[in-house]
Amino acid sequence: GGKSAVAAGKSTFERKCASCHGVSGDGQTMTGSRFKYANLIDGEWRGDGSLASIEHQIRKGHDPMPKFEGKLTDEEIRETAAYVLELAHRKDKK
Repeated sequence: GGKSAVAAGKSTFERKCASCHGVSGDGQTMTGSRFKYANLIDGEWRGDGSLASIEHQIRKGHDPMPKFEGKLTDEEIRETAAYVLELAHRKDKK
């Protein structure tokens, strides 16, 4: 189900993504703060902000972000994208 995928995605995100994107996804890190799109929770996307778009971004990368194809499994990429989407929409629920 959706919940376990998001939980798995969170763990991958914290291991592989948080060093640039920040644990909360706000991009306020040494590297991330230099790039507008490192902030994953401000509603500004490089693509259209859809699950497929986020998955594509993780898989293929987009300079300066490295691609994770071959570093993460397809399942990990899907889960991480699900988590990013969840993170992005969390602030809408308050």
